Amino acid sequence: MPKAKDKSKEQTEQQPAQKFGAEPFEIPVLPLRNTTLFPETMVPLSAGRPASVAAVEAALAGEEKLLACVSVQPEKTDDEDTKPADLFEVGTLVMIKRMERVEDTLHLIVQGTDRIRVLNWVQEEPFLRARVQILPDLPVTNKEEVEAAKRNVQALNPFAFEDRQRSADRNGQGPTRLRFAPADKSD
Repeated sequence: MPKAKDKSKEQTEQQPAQKFGAEPFEIPVLPLRNTTLFPETMVPLSAGRPASVAAVEAALAGEEKLLACVSVQPEKTDDEDTKPADLFEVGTLVMIKRMERVEDTLHLIVQGTDRIRVLNWVQEEPFLRARVQILPDLPVTNKEEVEAAKRNVQALNPFAFEDRQRSADRNGQGPTRLRFAPADKSD
């Protein structure tokens, strides 16, 4: 009997991204410059380049509002449009929680759900699209140490949230007042 109980509990706790399981799937990709996004974190981003805006709009057209965020390698220049060779092969699957359009820029609040690996690139225009696979969770041997490291990483950007304790709104939609980090700058 306990097995059935555990299975139903497991099904109700699954994140939307987990329905893909081990099967690869295609998804729009948002390149992140000078930013790394981790699973289980909620961060503000902004997208201004036409390709980045198109990727976000494609993700918003999907039922689950999922987008792959992959960091641009540091040695790549900022003055060019991002190509697949400019990106790392591991990124984070995110769910778009909120979006606001201000002129030609999209301001997003996203929440990381899973680590992903880019298997191959299926599209470069009008935006990047890749075939990805969700990576298994990393084994945790010392949960307290991992939690402390997570807090330290979050503390590296203390200004991302104006007030972490009061930032969540009543709907659970995430922070209401955030500063935005550039995803793929339009300048």
